[in-house]
Amino acid sequence: MLLPSKGALATYISSVYQAILEKNKVEKNHYSSSEQTFSAANLLNFIELKKHVTTSLIDELNQFGFVLFSEDNVLSSLEKTLLNLGIKRLPKSNYLPLNPQLIAKQRVNGVLGDIKNTFHPHIMVTIDSQIVMDDRVIEQFLLNGMSIARINCAYDSESEWRNIINRLRKIEYGLRQQGKYKKQLKIYMDLAGPKIRIGPIKKVSTPLKIKVKKDAFGKASRARMGFICTNHIDRTLLSTTNSDEECPFIINVDRMNDIRLLNKGDMLDFQDYRNKKRTFTVDSKLSTDCVMVTIDETAYLTNETILLNLKKNIELRVGGIEPVPADIFVKRGDSLRIYLDPLKEGHSQTEADMAGVSVTIPKAFKNVQPNDLIFIDDGKIKGKVKSVSQTFIEVTIISPDKVRKIKEDKGVNLPNSLVSLNVPALTSKDKEDLTFVLENSDIVGISFVHHPRDLKQLKQILKQYNKTDMPIIAKIETKDAVENFSNIIFEGLSFEHFGVMIARGDLAIELGYGELTIVQEEILSLCRAAHIPVILATQILENLAKKGIPSRSELADLSFGNQFDCLMLNKGPYMADTISFITETLKIQTLAEINQQMITRHLLDY
Repeated sequence: MLLPSKGALATYISSVYQAILEKNKVEKNHYSSSEQTFSAANLLNFIELKKHVTTSLIDELNQFGFVLFSEDNVLSSLEKTLLNLGIKRLPKSNYLPLNPQLIAKQRVNGVLGDIKNTFHPHIMVTIDSQIVMDDRVIEQFLLNGMSIARINCAYDSESEWRNIINRLRKIEYGLRQQGKYKKQLKIYMDLAGPKIRIGPIKKVSTPLKIKVKKDAFGKASRARMGFICTNHIDRTLLSTTNSDEECPFIINVDRMNDIRLLNKGDMLDFQDYRNKKRTFTVDSKLSTDCVMVTIDETAYLTNETILLNLKKNIELRVGGIEPVPADIFVKRGDSLRIYLDPLKEGHSQTEADMAGVSVTIPKAFKNVQPNDLIFIDDGKIKGKVKSVSQTFIEVTIISPDKVRKIKEDKGVNLPNSLVSLNVPALTSKDKEDLTFVLENSDIVGISFVHHPRDLKQLKQILKQYNKTDMPIIAKIETKDAVENFSNIIFEGLSFEHFGVMIARGDLAIELGYGELTIVQEEILSLCRAAHIPVILATQILENLAKKGIPSRSELADLSFGNQFDCLMLNKGPYMADTISFITETLKIQTLAEINQQMITRHLLDY
C-alpha cells in the first residue's frame, strides 16, 4: 500500500487508532491491579495494530522520519505519531498514564530477582545431584555470573533436590561471608510435565564394552579411566572422584583380599570376549576395596573374564555385569511399531517381526491419524504414521538415512496430533511434587503449557497452598502453546508474578527449525507488549559448554539473547567458562549500544 501524501498517511493512522480503541475491551474484573489491566490492554492493542501494519506503511513513515510505534505502549506511540502528522484532536481513549518501562522492570525483579549488573540478562544454569557435589565448580558458576539455579524435577527425587538446594545455599553463604558474592541466588524448579518418552526395552546379556577413543592415526587419544571394586564398595565414593568428560566404567570382582595387594603401577592382564589381549593399569588406590585403573585399548568383558597379575599371584573374576537394553536400530524406509501399553518391553527387529517400542503416555496418541508426523530423540528420528489400531501404531521411518539407535527414556513429539486435548500440563506427579517445590523454591516452571486452562488449574492449586505470590514461568514448547500464546499471556497476567520461557528444544521439533526463528521473535514481541519477563532456553552456546569452542551461529544467537531477561544454560564440562563468556560478551555489546559505537572501535582502544 503506497500512501501518496502526509495527509493520507495521517488519515490512515487515525483509522488504525480508532480501530484499536474499538477493539480495546479488557475484562478489568479479571485483574487485581491497574498495572495488570494496562498490560493486558496494551497487548490487545499490539495484536490489533499488527493487523494493519504493512511493509509499505513502515516505509512511508520512514520517509517522513517517523517510527510507527513502540510495542510497550502502543496507544501513546500512535498518539505521538498523529500529533507529528498534524492531528491535534484525537478520539477519547481510556489510556492509563502508566510507565511501561517501570512496570516491566518491576516484574523482572519480582519474578527473576533484582540483578545488580545491568549489562546482561540473568543467567540460569541447570544443576543436578552430581555437579553440586563439587564446591569449586559451583563457586565458579556463582562468581562468573549465575544468578538462578535450575533443578529439573523430571530427574531425581525430593531427597536429592533438598541436598542440591542445601549445598547451593551453603556455598552461596560461604562466598557472601567472604565478600565475594552480593547477589541473592534464586532456585528455579521445573515441574516435569507430561513429557512423552520411550518405555522400557527388553534386557539382554551382552559383554561390557569399554570404548577408548582413537586419534587420526589409530592410536588411543587418551586412556579410558574407571574402577575395579568388590561388590561391597560404597558407590557414592566414586561419583566425586571423576573429573573426566566420559562417565567412568565400574567393574565388580569377587576377591577382596587380592584387590588389597594392588598398588599404583600394577598391571592386570586379561583376554577379552574377542580373545584380544588387554591390560588394566592401576592409577591409584581409593581404598582396600577399590582401585582406579586406566586402559588404552577398547575391550569387551563378560562375567567369565579373568584379570591376572602373575607377579603377585592375583586372580580376579569379573562379575555383576548386568543385562542391558537390546539394540533397536532404525533408518529411512524401516517400519516401527509403537505399543500403547506403557509396560510392554521394546524389542529389536527379527525375521518375523518389525522392531517395536512402548511409550510412557499412551493417551497422548488418542488423536493420532495416518500421515501424522512423529519425532523421537529430539528429532534425530522422524517417522510418519502408517496405520493406527487399539494396541499399537505402525510408523514408517523417514529419517535418518543412516541407522540410529532408539534408547529408553528418549523424548517423543507428536506435533500434528492434538496432544493437548487429552494430556493436561499438570500431571499427578507434578501435583505431588508441588508440595515440596512450593516450599523450597523461589520460582516454579510449568512445563508443556498448552492452553490458558493449564494456568487456571495451577492458580487453584496455588490458592490451596496459600502461595499465590509464587513466581510462575510458563514454558512454551509445543505447537498448541504457540497457537494459544496470546490467551496464555492474558491469563498469565492475572498472576502476581508471571513470566514465559521459550523452550527451543521441543519447540523446534514441533514447529520445524525454519518456523522457530520467526516464532521466537514473535513471542518476544508479545511479551514485551505485555511487559512480562521472558527467558530464552536451550542450545545457548551449547558447543562452547560441551567442547570449549563456540560456533559462529552460537555467537549470533547470543547477540539475539541479549534482548531477553534471562538466558538458560544446560550442562557441560566448560560451563564455568561459558557463563563468564556470556557475561563479558554481553557487557561489551551493551556498552557499544549505549555509546552508539561499533564493538570494533571499543576493542581497538586497547
